[in-house]
Amino acid sequence: MIWIIGGTSEGDCFSKRLGDTPHIITLGTREGLNYYSGANYQFKRMDFDEMKEFIREKNIHIVIDLTHPFAVNVSHNAKKACKDEGIDYYCFERNVTEFGKNTIKFCTYEECFAFLTEYSGTVFLTTGSNRVEDFEKVRGDNRFVYRVLPMIDSVTKLNNLGIHMKDIVAMVGPYTKELDMELYRFFGADGVVMKDSGEAGGTDKKIEACEALGIKSFVITRKKESCINFNEFINKMLKIISN
Repeated sequence: MIWIIGGTSEGDCFSKRLGDTPHIITLGTREGLNYYSGANYQFKRMDFDEMKEFIREKNIHIVIDLTHPFAVNVSHNAKKACKDEGIDYYCFERNVTEFGKNTIKFCTYEECFAFLTEYSGTVFLTTGSNRVEDFEKVRGDNRFVYRVLPMIDSVTKLNNLGIHMKDIVAMVGPYTKELDMELYRFFGADGVVMKDSGEAGGTDKKIEACEALGIKSFVITRKKESCINFNEFINKMLKIISN
């Protein structure tokens, strides 16, 4: 049995290429369901010990990690669980985005928080709902507009934090450069906060929109890995699986 740890659009694409090959996809959040059209998935957020138990219970022999590039803890635990259980672990690393002249880069969320503490202006945030409470702590007198997925849990969380409905954009991508530009214009954004989620996460379009409008893009980066494109990764995995 092949275990795909999903949560991004690549998971559904890979599942379709596997066809009838026995596999199961797990999703850590219901938000990930937006990317999946098949039926062989389940919601299962697991810690390290639960991953090891899942591997034994489902007789997993290969794990393919297609989580979001910022799901660092999930990937770390999965890799370690595979090592302990003596099975193969493969992870797809997205290419790092090319940055623009108006881009300010941060290696961690904490660096971004520290910067925003001293920043003055309207900020459009596209990093989802997970760290909203931390962004709110550094908002000060600025206007922060949050774009999140149109999920009840996400919007409720923002409401419970006291964020006004006029500062919430609940939408699901993919987004175009033109749509991003219109949103940034409409809310009068002086800067846009984003994670470097690669092309599949729309980071390139967000940066292009910022460059076209002459506003700042605040990018939380990630470590650059040796990358191949996704089709190459799929072909490599299918070859390994067939052997």
